[in-house]
Amino acid sequence: MAEAVGPETPTPARSARRLVGIAVVLTLLAGSVLGVLWIRGAGRSTAVKRPSSADAELVSVPASPAMEDTYGIRIMSVAITAGGGMVQMRYQVLDADKVQAMHDETIGPFVVGSSGTLFDAPGMTGHSHGRLPGLGGTGYVLLANTKGGVRPGDTVTIRMGTITIPGVKVL
Repeated sequence: MAEAVGPETPTPARSARRLVGIAVVLTLLAGSVLGVLWIRGAGRSTAVKRPSSADAELVSVPASPAMEDTYGIRIMSVAITAGGGMVQMRYQVLDADKVQAMHDETIGPFVVGSSGTLFDAPGMTGHSHGRLPGLGGTGYVLLANTKGGVRPGDTVTIRMGTITIPGVKVL
């Protein structure tokens, strides 16, 4: 009669090999995760922190009931973009009927630098190519940042028609 054989009792050497195997797998997994995170962050410069779109949405521009009532928009932020070559002004539509004035390049909106320089060219570039956002939507206007005249941290004035909003911090 054959003797019943039960499960083998692990030897200390087998237990050690198993633990080493688990440690190797965990190390490779952790290395892979860290490698992916490093690669995703490798293209980011640490020299100058540029605000993200999310940061831009958090910055409040001084309220202008006159601009909101007259042109149906609320200016949300002014930021430097395109490697410093453009000034981006983001706005929210409060009255879809009044926002049509933004198609009139003589009205603006424009940015006036602290030195008094008017940043108004190339006008409505990037302005949804003729289509304005609807009620509650957001849009933007890009203006040429001639000779880098506006920098992050500067304080500028926004002008649309005869209405101005002074004291706007540039991102």
